[in-house]
Amino acid sequence: MSKVRTYARNLIASWAGHGASLAVAFFLSPFIVHSLGNAQYGVWTLLVSLTGYLGLVDIGVRASTGRFLNYYLGRGEQEKVDRLISTSLAFFTAVSVVVMAVAVGLGLAFGHIFTKFPPELVAEAAWVLPLIGLNVWFGFYAATFSQLLASRERFDLMNAVALAVLGLRTGGTVWVLWTGHGITALALVLVASGAMACVLLGLLAWRKGSPAAVQKSNVSLGMLKEILSFSVWAFVGNVSVQLVYYTSSAIIGLLIGAAEITYYSIAAMLIDYASAAVSHVTNVMSPDIVKAAGQGDLAQLRWLSGKATRITMLVMVPILVGYMTLGREFIGLWMGPGYEESAWVLLLLAIPAFCDVANRPLVILMSGLGHIRLLAVMSATQAVFSLGLAVSLVLAGLGIRGVAWGAVMPGVAVQVWLFVAVTRRMGGGAWPFFRATALRWMVAGALFAGLCMGTRALLPQGGWPWFWAKVAILAALYAPIGLLVTLNRDDGVSRLRRLARVVYGRILPAERMAP
Repeated sequence: MSKVRTYARNLIASWAGHGASLAVAFFLSPFIVHSLGNAQYGVWTLLVSLTGYLGLVDIGVRASTGRFLNYYLGRGEQEKVDRLISTSLAFFTAVSVVVMAVAVGLGLAFGHIFTKFPPELVAEAAWVLPLIGLNVWFGFYAATFSQLLASRERFDLMNAVALAVLGLRTGGTVWVLWTGHGITALALVLVASGAMACVLLGLLAWRKGSPAAVQKSNVSLGMLKEILSFSVWAFVGNVSVQLVYYTSSAIIGLLIGAAEITYYSIAAMLIDYASAAVSHVTNVMSPDIVKAAGQGDLAQLRWLSGKATRITMLVMVPILVGYMTLGREFIGLWMGPGYEESAWVLLLLAIPAFCDVANRPLVILMSGLGHIRLLAVMSATQAVFSLGLAVSLVLAGLGIRGVAWGAVMPGVAVQVWLFVAVTRRMGGGAWPFFRATALRWMVAGALFAGLCMGTRALLPQGGWPWFWAKVAILAALYAPIGLLVTLNRDDGVSRLRRLARVVYGRILPAERMAP
């Protein structure tokens, strides 16, 4: 029970920061889109996507470091922890030089690759790409510092840093756009925020994270080989994920145009916000999952992954079903008229998102057990089919909906494959785990979808007050469904009883006796 309370405390801290990020995004995103305009915002989205690829030059060492850190801590091998952190930081220092060189090269060649963009935006991109590349450099170090804090379950400190960085980035963004600056100024704000996160996380990691002696003598070629034996396949998986989630902007920019990137990115942004909410569940529980994998405790792995999946989908079902049923109304109010196409893309992208977020704990489990090669093969398969299908559908005239459909079918098929493969490896069989997790959230999703469509039909569209009234009604109706259906029966009933006692305890004795 104490462990569950620890997870709950860490989740509350993480979701508090995520809630602040969502609030900022809600108010700031329309301001950014309308301040920059569709074309300039589309170029900004593409540049951020391209620099996301620069992070791949670490060839999976970030993911490998996180896995081995918790694996060695679970086995009590402190000497290997020291060599792991020292070697990883040395590797990131060397590879960051490559990042900057590639960023400069991309900036110079940008106009020759994306010929459909206005010349003035092409010239600005040559400056922006190296700046965002510098932010990737800071991100390498920050990731290692975060892993040291996460291994000690100090998600409260990570959340505090995230809130401080969010404040700087939000204030800077508002100021540069309010004063009429463009994407170069936005890139400078991003770099300043990344530097701040790196410094704060570094200071906290050495004081509050898992102890690690970072010394030149601890940098080990043998440790680097061990890291790379895992990270090469993590790299293949990371490249595949980038192709699935970030190539959409490049396909649209090459085959359709800059403005259409904005319509697609609005829907993709909403999916990313929902996905970030899920990442807090998996981040909180992933250290224990990997440590249990290091100890070979399959029973604990089944319990942890099942618990993480149920909590994940308790949160995600109302969000994704809400996207599918109320997305058009929300985007119309949020971004204004003229963005109806984004609602169609959101509806399509929500379909594979269900499978993806439900399987996040299983991905961590497989990584902890060392089955990174199978994960890489699955991701690569999804990437190849998604990319080929998206290009084919765009050339067939389906536009950005074709790009979205390219993500749907391969995404669902590969996630089903992953579910079957993982449940077999952790023992207990696929059907019992499906019945305890996936079947529950599917039923909850179907019930909630019916409530959403009924509420949408009964209450008219009349601005934000009517929309938030629908959200409040649906949240109240979903609470018992989510607790009783998505969670285990005992967990759900106990939470309802606890809630009833809290509410009943606030009623005065005289009021309890009233007829």
